[in-house]
Amino acid sequence: FDTEGLKHPADFALFGLTGSFNDGEAAGPIGTSYHYNKLVEESQDPTAMYYLETYLNGDHRAKNMWELIWPRPTDIPAVKPGEASKYFPSIDWAFMRRDFSDSCMQVAAKCALADDPHHGHLDAGSVNLTWMGDTFVGEVPQRYYDQYFFNEMRWDYLYVKSSGHNTVIVDGEEQVSGKHKDQPWQPGVGGRIEKFVTGPAFDYVVMDATKAYPGEKLKSWKRTVILDKQTDAVLVLDRVGCAKGAKIEVLFHPLVDATVHDGESVTLTGKHASVDMQTLSEAPYRTTLEKQMSFRIVKNDPVQYHPCLYTTLTAPSEMNVIGTVFYPSARKAAGAVYTLERSGKVPVIACTAGGVTTRYAVAEDGVTRL
Repeated sequence: FDTEGLKHPADFALFGLTGSFNDGEAAGPIGTSYHYNKLVEESQDPTAMYYLETYLNGDHRAKNMWELIWPRPTDIPAVKPGEASKYFPSIDWAFMRRDFSDSCMQVAAKCALADDPHHGHLDAGSVNLTWMGDTFVGEVPQRYYDQYFFNEMRWDYLYVKSSGHNTVIVDGEEQVSGKHKDQPWQPGVGGRIEKFVTGPAFDYVVMDATKAYPGEKLKSWKRTVILDKQTDAVLVLDRVGCAKGAKIEVLFHPLVDATVHDGESVTLTGKHASVDMQTLSEAPYRTTLEKQMSFRIVKNDPVQYHPCLYTTLTAPSEMNVIGTVFYPSARKAAGAVYTLERSGKVPVIACTAGGVTTRYAVAEDGVTRL
């Protein structure tokens, strides 16, 4: 309990595992209450106490003998962190939200090196969205392992491949691992978060996933994700470098019901709320809802199909800008309109609602609210 890493034992659980990256499943807490009883007692950490009281306070507490052996501390205050967004630089994961409440949009983004050949996924640049208790954009669920998951065959599994995550694909080219069975390490393979900024009005993260790909089809890919905290809107801007005429696919996996309207916009309907998705592109595009096949080497249920939203376009140039906006459906019903402006030096994503226009200038190295 004196090790450096246990001084703040609940930070990753609180910021990260409640933010929808939980091994492919929907957002939610992880751990047991008696385990955190002990960690809180030893660390005296008020943030860990907040996690314990807020997320691990269910009926199961009274049903385990360890609650008697490691009882819940009574003299440590539960203190909610002043900032609900956090960046974990050692693993290049970032989480953005206004508050920990389900009523606030939660954005989880990751763009790390592909340096884990055993448990890692090829998900550089992926982003998940959770709101009102529903994961509107998530990952293909990984429910269990089979006998081939931990050898070379694992890279062919949908829930490991980049096409099983919310990434960009050019001419079918997938992301690759930095380590293959019986092969030497390939250092530097994967992505990185270049910048993370949090503030009272908006947060944003800039990710570069270029080196996650072999580089034959996709030459470069930088993704900027903005959370507008005042409206719970999420603005995604992708800069994709490739050959002119290449097929670009922007993938998002809905974990709720998805309805595509005329190949242009999408309504995502959860149990508690609905979100609209809109693509912003100067080039012609089409959005479709398709089924991806997932297989496992198991006796029961070996093949499953998972929905995926594909926004497909033909690259008009060697550098292409594609925007995707997610926002509460109530804002669309109230007349909110999102546009992509390309007249200036940098792309601008603008929203006009109620006679007021909010504009975000998205440079390669940062975001400015105009």
